[in-house]
Amino acid sequence: IDLTTQNTEWRFQLRHNYDPSSGNNWGVFLLADADANQMLLGGAINGYVIGVNFNNNSDDILRLWKITAGTASIVITSTLNWQTQIGKTHPAGVDIIRLTDGSWEIKIDTDGGFDNLISVGTGSDNTFTTAGYFGINYKYSATADRLLWIDDIYVGAEIVDDIKPVVDSLYILSANNLKIEFSERIDSSITANITNYTVNEGIGNPDSVIVDDSWQVAYLYFSQKFQNAQMHNLTVQHIEDLNSNVMNDTILSFLYEYIKPINVEVISSNEIQVQFSRVLDIISAREITNYTLDNGIGNPISAEIVVGDTTKIHLVFNHDFVNKTDYNLTIQDVADQNLDSLQTEIISFLYFIPQPFDVVINEVMA
Repeated sequence: IDLTTQNTEWRFQLRHNYDPSSGNNWGVFLLADADANQMLLGGAINGYVIGVNFNNNSDDILRLWKITAGTASIVITSTLNWQTQIGKTHPAGVDIIRLTDGSWEIKIDTDGGFDNLISVGTGSDNTFTTAGYFGINYKYSATADRLLWIDDIYVGAEIVDDIKPVVDSLYILSANNLKIEFSERIDSSITANITNYTVNEGIGNPDSVIVDDSWQVAYLYFSQKFQNAQMHNLTVQHIEDLNSNVMNDTILSFLYEYIKPINVEVISSNEIQVQFSRVLDIISAREITNYTLDNGIGNPISAEIVVGDTTKIHLVFNHDFVNKTDYNLTIQDVADQNLDSLQTEIISFLYFIPQPFDVVINEVMA
């Protein structure tokens, strides 16, 4: 390898199924001028090694060392504690980039793989630029034998990301709140710019945009609510990933429907059960004045959420229903769990007491 001719990258997945210590540690020689027989402290070797406690430390911090005639000196002390942030149960993706000017950077994907790499440290050293060996040093006690795994090793030119981000998913969380999931980590400052999002039908830009800690999810909050059962278009533009790849302008269509009653079931001569399209807000759903039954019945005397199903409300009235009579239940101001209230809705039912020899159909399948 000649580090003067191009930016160089090393990456691998590594799992250490033992608590690191001064007596149980590992180091990956990225660049060395001697073979595996000398890849240890005190060996006749020059180069660079990345590892945890390789220099007989015991703080479990991931570091990059320069090795000069077998003696280690620190190039980068990362912000990553391997024991507390990676642990023993799964591998981590380790990525090291060295630019031709001698700048080094360590990135880690704590979930394994290389799709969510986060920088944990930078440094600079230009001492060694050519060497012919790559290898692994594993120091372990008797109980830690064969508990280090390394896979998906890459050594070569820097892998340049030229793939544009895209929108993976759009979720409608409420009447004025959207959630966007992107295909990769995006520039949070650009993504948080409210002018990069516009909803048609007079909604406009969001009032605020919150990017979560993954840098792949954005929450959009609008002051104006979406129109009921109306197709809307969200335009997303100018979004960039961490390598300045700009996403193509994207138009996403979505439809929001407010909570509404979808079924009514007669329980007894003065009880009905109403099912709604969304999980109910307990306070508004239990307000008896939000329900009115015609034919002189009026408001219920109680309204209770059905145990085990928060989309249903059980209504009890003070007057009995009249046999073979159609009823209209008017519902207003009932909200879902996001406090989005329905528009005034009317749902109908027939109260009918079967007589001997009547044919009763309990369910009609569409």
